[in-house]
Amino acid sequence: MKKYLIAFIILTIMACGDFLEESSQDLVYASSCEDLNEILIGNAYMNNNISEYSFRYASGGSYYPWLWIMDDDCEQFTKSGSEFTGQQLDGFYRWKASPFIQSNGSPIDDYEWERLYKHIAATNVVIDQVKEFPNDPEELRNKVKGEALFLRAAYYYLLVNMYSAPYEEEKASSTLGVPLKQTSYIEDLKFHRTHQDIVYQSIIDDLTESAKCLTNINTKELFKANSYSAWALLSRVYLYMEKWESVLQACEEVEKGAFKLEKLTPEYSQNFLRQSNPEIIFAQGSQCMANIFGTLGGYMYKVSDNLLNSYTQEGEYKDLRIDVFFTSQSSRLAPGKIKSLINTFRKPGDIPDAFVIRYAEVLLNKAEALAMLHREDEAIEVLNHLLANRFEDGIFPAISVKGNELIDFIRAERRRELCFEGHRWFDLRRYAVNTQYPLKNYEITHNIYAEKPESGVSAQIGYCILKGYPEGKGWILPIPAFEININPAIGDNEREDATYVEL
Repeated sequence: MKKYLIAFIILTIMACGDFLEESSQDLVYASSCEDLNEILIGNAYMNNNISEYSFRYASGGSYYPWLWIMDDDCEQFTKSGSEFTGQQLDGFYRWKASPFIQSNGSPIDDYEWERLYKHIAATNVVIDQVKEFPNDPEELRNKVKGEALFLRAAYYYLLVNMYSAPYEEEKASSTLGVPLKQTSYIEDLKFHRTHQDIVYQSIIDDLTESAKCLTNINTKELFKANSYSAWALLSRVYLYMEKWESVLQACEEVEKGAFKLEKLTPEYSQNFLRQSNPEIIFAQGSQCMANIFGTLGGYMYKVSDNLLNSYTQEGEYKDLRIDVFFTSQSSRLAPGKIKSLINTFRKPGDIPDAFVIRYAEVLLNKAEALAMLHREDEAIEVLNHLLANRFEDGIFPAISVKGNELIDFIRAERRRELCFEGHRWFDLRRYAVNTQYPLKNYEITHNIYAEKPESGVSAQIGYCILKGYPEGKGWILPIPAFEININPAIGDNEREDATYVEL
């Protein structure tokens, strides 16, 4: 941790501009809250300007691209035309014990651990330093502090769900999470992994304080945190923790905003993920869908048949999301929430998809919490509101299920609505440990393709099977090797290769 949580505070933040005039061994000093705002923009927020018409997993490439290809919404349908895509994502797609070893045998660094902790280091500087400027305008002080708190919480949410087990309240005080550092000064010690209950409480505390700081600030901003994005992310975190009443309270705060659902029509021709969509609450990061599924991603992945078959398309009911959310490319369907990016460069109005928060998720969070609290009629009412905006002419099948079947419906609806926005992998993990309706005997199958030497034609050679958590050992990423080398006491997560069946 020392390498990334300390050195980057001084070296990287100083490199981002000449507005930091001095530093000591303990702190980086700014001269005003305006300087802190520059740190936020340059170092704390994800980079929204990553090239989108190419794929390469690197320190300046797409954020956590593997999150889009490990779940059951994606499947391979041919050998990659791009060596970068095929080699760098192969270990994740196959759920290898060491996914950061490429298919050609060479290792790649875990850039996510590095980048997210680098962003956290910048937020710590801002949060520590803002109190040094009591004479700056109160709104500006609240703005920079609130944004920094939101971002720090968001990055710890990602880290603890990538590198630790799914949250279980009874085990959280003994389950190792990720190292938690919330100060900007140098600590000459070896960092250990903080227990999950402490990490999650820190996320809740940061988001709650962020929402207070950002009240009536950045309300029209999509690429800057505001109180609504803080409450929305808080509803997601509470959902993972099964704090159902708290989920509802957070959702109610979001509903005070001017957000509404996008009405889909048969003539819908816009990019769904765009700045003018009234559902978008917050967005940052790279264009993962285009980079992985587009032209230079190698055209090796497609939307899984299992996902596509879950949409209603026959009779009087037509779910329009199958036309709006997907696009036909090279004899397969690819994610198409930003259709224009599959074959061309970013256009004005497009948004990143690596980290998106939108109003539909808030409604689904609310519906799930209501159903878990056995307020089923209210949950169905929320779902009806969503589906009326997704089906042609607002006509959709009546929801008549209750109990476990209603929970299954909400989970399926969440999958249909939020596909390829970074939710499915985390959702499958938490479903497996749900205390009321655990997802049992679930497994994912990924087909494996290669070019046959005798014909030069790409064909399926086998498939991999990942059993559900906790039996399957591919649901938690390994701690980066470079971190273990620096600090062996940090330990690693148990991993093993998923079952491979050769045809």
